[in-house]
Amino acid sequence: MRIDSAIMTNASITGSFSGSITGNIVADSVAFADVTGKPTLLSGSGQVVVSSTSGYSDIFNNPTFTGTVTIPTQATSDDSTKAASTAFVQDRIAEVIDSAPAALDTLNELAAALGDDPNLSGSLATTISTKLAKSSNLSDLADTDTALTNLGFSAFGKTLIDDADQATAQSTLGLTIGTDVQAYDADLSAIAGLAHTDGNFIVGNGSTFVVESGATARTSIGLGTSNDVQFDSLGIGTAAPGTTGVIRATNDIIAYYSSDARLKDNVTTLNGALDKVKQIRGVEFDWNSNQDVHEGHDIGVIAQEVEAVYPELVHDRDNGYKAVDYVKLTAVLIQAVKELSTKVEQLEK
Repeated sequence: MRIDSAIMTNASITGSFSGSITGNIVADSVAFADVTGKPTLLSGSGQVVVSSTSGYSDIFNNPTFTGTVTIPTQATSDDSTKAASTAFVQDRIAEVIDSAPAALDTLNELAAALGDDPNLSGSLATTISTKLAKSSNLSDLADTDTALTNLGFSAFGKTLIDDADQATAQSTLGLTIGTDVQAYDADLSAIAGLAHTDGNFIVGNGSTFVVESGATARTSIGLGTSNDVQFDSLGIGTAAPGTTGVIRATNDIIAYYSSDARLKDNVTTLNGALDKVKQIRGVEFDWNSNQDVHEGHDIGVIAQEVEAVYPELVHDRDNGYKAVDYVKLTAVLIQAVKELSTKVEQLEK
């Protein structure tokens, strides 16, 4: 079909066309077999001169074209009523999608992601209206008790949080000044978990506390038969005297000194033992209150008198008082007796 007019000279239309054209229309020898809804005047082939569109506008009212219709692609910014090509439509769709991920590049996928809620804005507004305002810093929390429970706080914990000041919190915790408080102690906990075995002792093993029998415990605390032990004073069968170096016993104390000749050099006999013994008195006396080791009536010697003749038999103690080595005094007495016996023998001759 060719349309000759002042505006559209030698214009040709291929495919479908809708709308109206005013002016002179000339239909030449183009066949109208592919045009539907045409007037009978245009049946067949030939040239028809239409000086006016009046009476022939049905040609362009809702025409139907077959085949491929090609039209110019408009700019995507063109929002007029021009015909839109497939490329134009695809460009406009691409602008809407704007590199959206494949899972959200259709309206159906987007609607599903939004919960298929046709009133999404209203639903969001309702949901947001029930939320706490950040600027209120929880001051708009209606039910603090339930909130604390949901956070895992016990009734005691909620009471502690609700305390207005330190003094109230101390009272809640049982830490008021004057209150007896027991703090956790790992060592005490270890001791509490030990078995209650009769006759056993609790001792430390370097890392914790354990229960040991009497013999094992004595070794553990350094009182075994092979240990070197030092005491300030010792009471055997009675209370310790409390004076450094004093041993008090209710019965005999037997000790064995090494007297083997093989252990001694420069051995000489005591001379003048009898004369020296004569300068030492054997006395009886009562212990006074200047000391708290001995009590009552007793017998012995005077340390100062012994020291005058045998200074090696007298020792000065830390408390300033003198003490006599009665064991070694025995050797002096033995020699004195021998000297006295010699004199007796000489007198008997």
